[in-house]
Amino acid sequence: MPALFKEFLILCGLVALGVSYSLWSGMADAPWRPAEIAAGEIRKMDALALDAFWIDARSEADYAAAHLPEALSLNPENWDLQIMHVIGTWLEQPRPIIVYCQPDECGTSREIAGRLRENLTNAEIYTLLEGWPPAKGGAE
Repeated sequence: MPALFKEFLILCGLVALGVSYSLWSGMADAPWRPAEIAAGEIRKMDALALDAFWIDARSEADYAAAHLPEALSLNPENWDLQIMHVIGTWLEQPRPIIVYCQPDECGTSREIAGRLRENLTNAEIYTLLEGWPPAKGGAE
């Protein structure tokens, strides 16, 4: 029996060591830390797995310069002109909506997503965490 107890203690020590290293090195998120992703947000890798309807919340100039294929422009400056087109397109083929803007913590996508939730109460609406276009050196 003492040998079994000794093996149990060694096993517990190894598990504690592994857990400690994982938390210290950042390989695992600490369970007491709040989640990095908030409700209504989505990461690029998860977004690409969805057959989503994309909304570009950037300025008209940025949208005209480059945007994701099939993305529609919807921004605060032209909300009244663009919202009916967006709603009509979504009603023709309802699917999740992902709103994106610049990669550097753009708040416009959150604003547009909030306003869309008021107008499309049955829609599944997310904001893209990383933004678009990808940061320099990032893959598209």
